[in-house]
Parts: sequence; structure tokens; C-alpha cells
Amino acid sequence: MDEELVRRLYRIKAVLHIPIRRFDVVRLVFAIIGSHVHIGAAGHIFGAAGVTINDFSNLSSRCAIFTASDDYTQGYMTNPTVPDDFKMVTCAPVTLEKHVIVGCGSIIMPGVTLGMGAAVGALSFVNKDVPAFQVVGGTPIRTLGQRSRDQLMEMERLFTEKNK
Repeated sequence: MDEELVRRLYRIKAVLHIPIRRFDVVRLVFAIIGSHVHIGAAGHIFGAAGVTINDFSNLSSRCAIFTASDDYTQGYMTNPTVPDDFKMVTCAPVTLEKHVIVGCGSIIMPGVTLGMGAAVGALSFVNKDVPAFQVVGGTPIRTLGQRSRDQLMEMERLFTEKNK
């Protein structure tokens, strides 16, 4: 599908250098996607409550971002054919700050903010915020390490200078 058509259909704002492949699923009501953002093959973004993906971020193949989720544990009904009075749905925006990496097959739930430079390992379930430059992974996520803020900022500076 033509990138400009996708942007117009899904009201994506400020998109620069973002590949959109034929098999990606983008169901957006509101999204802000920065420059040099990569959304891998079969990436899914369900953005009814809003999604922001900032510059230089990477959503690897088969990842999913959800901004709405049904709570069926308390006896509520679920699915789009059921009126809202009978469902308990949580809706909240999702934000990926600059330089975020989300590994293949990971799921990001409503209300999550991934801080600048945060990295999420493959096949992770993210239902809470991740601080800047922290590396997390697993289900539930746990801290695995830190990324180098200084090195990343230096690489961005060099990239920006070279690409003026």
C-alpha cells in the first residue's frame, strides 16, 4: 500500500523515513510517528487511545502495541459486538521515546511509556513503564541491564551532523 495513502487513511502525523510494508497492520485513530522510525514486518499498532513513536525508534517484526484492553477477570463480557455497558475496557495512550528498541514478538499494553533509549527483549510482555536506557525482557519484564546514554547521544550527534 502507498505510504502517503496509509498516512491519510490512518491520520498519522509527522512521518519521515518510515517503511510501511504490505503485511503490517496499522489500525490507528491517532498517532505521531517520528523520523527514522522502523516498524518491522507484521507489526501491529492498535492505537485508538493514541500512539507516539519518537525519532530513531524500532518496533521489530511481529510486535504489537495495544492502547485498549478488555478486563474479563471480573465477569465482564468482551469483544467488539458487545455494547460498552457490559464490558470493562482500559484505554490509555502508549509512548515510545527516542531510540527505543522493541524486540521481535513483544507486546506493549495500554498506558505504557518506554523511556528514551529503553530496550525490550524479544517475546516480552510490557505492562508497565520502562525507565530511560533500561534494558528489560521476559514475561513479566525484569531489568537485564542498561544502555549507554553517552554513546547513543554521541551516535545521534554524528548522524545528525552527517545528514544535515
